[in-house]
Amino acid sequence: MTNIEKVEQDLLLSKLMCIFRVNEIEVQTIVEASKACVENGAKFIEITYNHQEYEDKTFEVIQSVKEAVGQDIYVGCGTVLTIEEAKKAISARSDFIVSPILSLEVLKYAHEHDVFYMPGVMSATEAYEAYRNHAHIVKLFPTGELGLDYGKALMKPLGFIQYFAVGKMTPAFYEECLSAGFVGAGVSSSINSREILESKNYELIGNKIKEYVRIANKYNK
Repeated sequence: MTNIEKVEQDLLLSKLMCIFRVNEIEVQTIVEASKACVENGAKFIEITYNHQEYEDKTFEVIQSVKEAVGQDIYVGCGTVLTIEEAKKAISARSDFIVSPILSLEVLKYAHEHDVFYMPGVMSATEAYEAYRNHAHIVKLFPTGELGLDYGKALMKPLGFIQYFAVGKMTPAFYEECLSAGFVGAGVSSSINSREILESKNYELIGNKIKEYVRIANKYNK
């Protein structure tokens, strides 16, 4: 089994990705928040690449989180747009790469290095182009803003593609997404808001993730 296959297999079982954005929040705060997610059942942590600032900090956070959460947890880099960023992410030992766009260059590069890449798509053309180039799971972005009706409409002719939902996620909407046919979803604002992180309310983060994991487990039976 390749590394890409292993990550994909475990992501399909987990059905959940916890997303943290690198900004002025302290590295250790993001590490502790990630640990709270993992301690409550999460297996995938995405650290999003910040193009405006904090570039070096992005990779420091990835490495720090990886060291803190253990070998059985996947820690990857999000918002990767270019090959140069993909190279840096892989050099920082990212277990996977996520993007809000479809970059065939990054897709090819990631596959050459046996790194799982989940591109972002919005249209049927983008979804099929990603699938045709062996992206086995695509991120429908932004799902929350587009709405479930759009996702369902896309799945009717292209139901053989596996879709991951990202955008305005709540436990209720997460369950709706899984019920509609999405293979999983990313959770961001409900666990990574400035207010939650600055207050260091790791118990709140853990309790929220526990609820997402409970829902995910219902769809593994």
